[in-house]
Amino acid sequence: MTLDQLLIGNHRFVHLIGGGGKTTLMYALAAALRNRGQTVLSTTTTRIYRPTPDQSPAVLLGDPSPDLLAETLRVHGHLTLAAGEIPPVEPSSRIKLRGLAPDHLARLHDARVADVIVVEADGSAGRPIKGHADYEPALCPDADAVVLVVGVDAVGAVLDERLVHRAPRIADLLGRPLGSVLGIDDVVAIVRDGYLARVPANVSVSAFLTCVRREQLPTAEALAAGLAAAIPHLRRIAIGDLSGGSAGGWNPWQAGRFSG
Repeated sequence: MTLDQLLIGNHRFVHLIGGGGKTTLMYALAAALRNRGQTVLSTTTTRIYRPTPDQSPAVLLGDPSPDLLAETLRVHGHLTLAAGEIPPVEPSSRIKLRGLAPDHLARLHDARVADVIVVEADGSAGRPIKGHADYEPALCPDADAVVLVVGVDAVGAVLDERLVHRAPRIADLLGRPLGSVLGIDDVVAIVRDGYLARVPANVSVSAFLTCVRREQLPTAEALAAGLAAAIPHLRRIAIGDLSGGSAGGWNPWQAGRFSG
């Protein structure tokens, strides 16, 4: 089973939320889908770095016509769409892309411009876990699948901003002081009560536990079991590492063992 089949199945409007690794996962899913002959539009409702050609063979900005979108997808199979570029703060900095409004993406979905749209719908400043603001994640209307991204490094992390994005919000959620050490039960509670707070009940939900090195596998398995027990509607959980930057870098340790 490929990574896209495991996490999103036949869904067409997929949103990635949670901790660090979402952008890498988005491009890995796009590559896997394209390899299966499907056209893929990758995008964001927040901000992402402009992809390299290896990540996305085409990038379009603004509001291109349906004909241009169709032709670009016919040629490349995968394109990244964003509202525009954000000038770098320093000349050596990478260019970031500004995301599209959820209602704009909903119109693209309704128009069926691509077989699958994959949206990075959350920001975490690269940290493995985050506390969500009241307006997050920025899901689009009619999203039909959500993938929860959780870095296994969150287990054992100190509750501060070094590894936890918006640590004070998580402290409030858990009723724990800043400086506490997060255990498996804490991470499960953050995902169940924080990540899923604004995800509609009718949306298919899977999880990807990322940045898992071989020595961390027992921790990742215990976390996966905890998530499966706490979130009965969780469709499936994948455990692996995309640090290689591609679907080929995914190691499907125990993939599907914790399917809900």
